[in-house]
Amino acid sequence: MSAPENEGYEEIEHTADVALRVRAPSLEKLFCYAARGMFALMTDASGVATASEIALDVTASDRETLLVNWLSELLFQHEMTGQVFREFDLTITPGWQLRGKARGGPSQMEMRKHIKAVTFHDLRIDEHDDVYETTVVFDI
Repeated sequence: MSAPENEGYEEIEHTADVALRVRAPSLEKLFCYAARGMFALMTDASGVATASEIALDVTASDRETLLVNWLSELLFQHEMTGQVFREFDLTITPGWQLRGKARGGPSQMEMRKHIKAVTFHDLRIDEHDDVYETTVVFDI
């Protein structure tokens, strides 16, 4: 899903760690915006080519765990390959199964923050008036 670089997320203050507030019109877009935001915290991903694509299959017992597993898998792929991902397509099916693709490439920009892990700290996905919202805290 292609979107303006910071559409759907904003960095918010958090003691000792870093956090994103994410809002979207669908659960799938919420997951895409959270992923874009996570990589934006790490580096300027706007100039990263999207020549490389990976497929991801993630499952969980609930939507919050699915979000953490999705972001954690992307973080793992980044750590293993050095790729910075900036475009995401995914579907979430019943039983909390996510099938997605992430596109990106190597970043020429300096890394801003080193994210060690995605946390469950106060994680809750809310839905109000057809808008999904969550705050994701990252351990740095």
